[in-house]
Amino acid sequence: MTITAKMIANAKKHGACEDALAWLPSHTVANLSAEHPDWLLWAAGNIPGAMDVITPDQLDRAAAAAPRTALRYAAALLTPDQLDRAAAAEPVAALQYASAILTPDQLDRAAAAEPWTALQYASAILTPSQLDRAAAAEPWMALQYALALLTPSQLDRAAAAEPRAALQYAAAILTPAQLDRAAAAAPRVALRYASAILTPDQLDRAAAAEPGAALQYALALLTPAQLDRAAAAAPWTALRYAAAILTQTRKKSCQEAIK
Repeated sequence: MTITAKMIANAKKHGACEDALAWLPSHTVANLSAEHPDWLLWAAGNIPGAMDVITPDQLDRAAAAAPRTALRYAAALLTPDQLDRAAAAEPVAALQYASAILTPDQLDRAAAAEPWTALQYASAILTPSQLDRAAAAEPWMALQYALALLTPSQLDRAAAAEPRAALQYAAAILTPAQLDRAAAAAPRVALRYASAILTPDQLDRAAAAEPGAALQYALALLTPAQLDRAAAAAPWTALRYAAAILTQTRKKSCQEAIK
């Protein structure tokens, strides 16, 4: 079938790119399927009525040639076999664009191949075993995207593997032992994201290890002795963030130190 002026106008109306609009005149839908399968798949998913002129064979060939695009724009139009082939070829795209219509086997296969993406886009529909496997493989992503779904043991394992992510995304629900372990491993991140819930001892250790971060992120929580120690270790940062509350003696020494 020849691509008509009406079809081109409809494509333009629905956001077809300039390259496609320039190519379409004097071509057929068969040409489009063979030469630009990605454009055909975009049209199938975005232009109402496009499937009236795209044959099942043309859609099949296009999906085989451009499985990622098929999953992004036309997943709902694919047959079970086409969806299976596309998901096997492009598990990231399958999880990102078509997770809701994957079969249990397809979801399991894609999540095993791409646990990072599974946690980001499909954590809510993973089975307990799939979530456990993905969280073990990608603990940072588990903490960032699936925190509310983690069991206590999964949280403990992920926090031990990725203390920075634990502090950034899960500080409020860490146990005292988990918080202590993470703060010891990543004191700068603890000061940035969890300073308000650190114990006095944890704050003291973190401030000693990262005086600049203590001044930047936890200034209001520092004791006079902690402030003085941090300012002595990081005079430039002290003048930037804490000049108004430094003693005159410490402020002068900081100014002398950065000359």
